[in-house]
Amino acid sequence: MQDAVNRVPSPTYRWLHMNEASRQEIAIQKIKTATVRCPGSVKAESLSKNSITDQGTGVGPKMDQLIQSLSVPVNKYTATEAYDGNVVSTTDFLQMEYYYEDGTSDASAVELYVPAGCQMTAVMIFASPETCQGECAVQTKYHVEKGGFLRLIQLQMLGDRVVFFNDIGGSCDEDGRFELVQLVLGAKESYLGHLCDLNGQRSSQKTDIAYLVSGKDLLDINDVILHYGKKTDCDIQVAGVLKDQGKKVFRGTIDFKKGCAGSTGNEIEEVLLMDEGIVNQTLPVILCAEEDVEGNHGASVGKLANDLMMYLKSRGIPEEAIYEMMAHAKIDRVKNLLPSEELQNKVDEFLVRRMA
Repeated sequence: MQDAVNRVPSPTYRWLHMNEASRQEIAIQKIKTATVRCPGSVKAESLSKNSITDQGTGVGPKMDQLIQSLSVPVNKYTATEAYDGNVVSTTDFLQMEYYYEDGTSDASAVELYVPAGCQMTAVMIFASPETCQGECAVQTKYHVEKGGFLRLIQLQMLGDRVVFFNDIGGSCDEDGRFELVQLVLGAKESYLGHLCDLNGQRSSQKTDIAYLVSGKDLLDINDVILHYGKKTDCDIQVAGVLKDQGKKVFRGTIDFKKGCAGSTGNEIEEVLLMDEGIVNQTLPVILCAEEDVEGNHGASVGKLANDLMMYLKSRGIPEEAIYEMMAHAKIDRVKNLLPSEELQNKVDEFLVRRMA
């Protein structure tokens, strides 16, 4: 039996095979608990089920069905730190680390709640031994109330025999802001889905994703931003590296709903192709049911320019070293957004192993 995940809201031609990701039935059977470091500015509690009801997510209904069927407890985190436009100290953040062992078949659920005028930075780390094999899933739902701020940072460093489902969905009220930072560096198959409802006036959302896909690995991304409120704004920036026989699919949808006058949306992806055997599919979409809006999208896909290669080679840099240097540059832009030097060093160490 096949499961459909990461379905694009507005289907394109079926023969392109980009409307959704189809794979064998998700066979996750256990519940995973994270190792958590919770600062005093965040209140933690455990719920029997998610209190954010009727919230869509990027991966889709299959994840809701999985979480409910396993009765996965929801770890809820509530912000208490006031937000005045300045983000709190980089040392004062919530950290959740999921470490998966061989034979993993685990699911987890998280809820991030930011009351009016509060802020939170949450870091989620997904890691495993290189020899780890299995499937795992994490669903994260969030709600940012009036004038609140939430930054969610996710660092994925899984072994290349792991299948990972990373499902996110949430909403922002008036003047609320949500920022998503994702570094995707491992896993045999990685399915990332994010859906954001910009409900309130002047609410905003920003996505920064960097990825490395190597070997015969697959990365499938579905990012959907729904503009409901007036003068809402979103900005999606994706940059990555494909090498060996890796495959990547990116679906980015900005949907201007009726009544969201004065809203803006931008999305762009930059892809560096390092080998001949890779497969890249990019589907940027702008949907519009409102006249007074501004939307832009674009993609830059290809190898390094010949003149740049010649210049660097003339300086004595080997071709392989040039590509690795440029690959690191793509990832470093997002790596530098991580809130601690310790996390940045973990990324560097993992990249050395993956690039090798």
